Amino acid sequence: CDHRGHNAGDCGDDVYMTGLFITESLESHGNTVIWNSFSCGAPAAVLTSTAPATVSKTTAETTITKAETTQEELKVTVMPNPSTTYFTLKFESRYETPLNMRVMDGSGRVVDAKSKIGSNSTIQIGHAYSSGTYYAEIIQGGTRKVIQLIKAK
Repeated sequence: CDHRGHNAGDCGDDVYMTGLFITESLESHGNTVIWNSFSCGAPAAVLTSTAPATVSKTTAETTITKAETTQEELKVTVMPNPSTTYFTLKFESRYETPLNMRVMDGSGRVVDAKSKIGSNSTIQIGHAYSSGTYYAEIIQGGTRKVIQLIKAK
């Protein structure tokens, strides 16, 4: 929408974002935000709400929050990212259900898998990964997160 017939704040058009984005925050004032990240099958984040919502995306994680949300079900922190050696993944969950993780390369081939990871634990992965882009899929019950990992030379 070019906002010629109205103010930008009055616009009710949907927002479509396709591709890879690194952003601190994305705000939608009652509109629908469709985020297509092309991150190895992760579903697009679709927000529909009458209240403003905020979508935050850092280099290594996607978080969808609304004003009334106080704690995420599953938080994954990756340090460092990008990395030249290995990645440290810190998991924080309000549930005790163990996590399962698969790491895929850019073509979708599984290069690493771990199961029964503690729900509030820290692990290291990627020591033997070649340089490139990887996607870590973490599943805890019905919660799924896909994290992009970049291994540099």
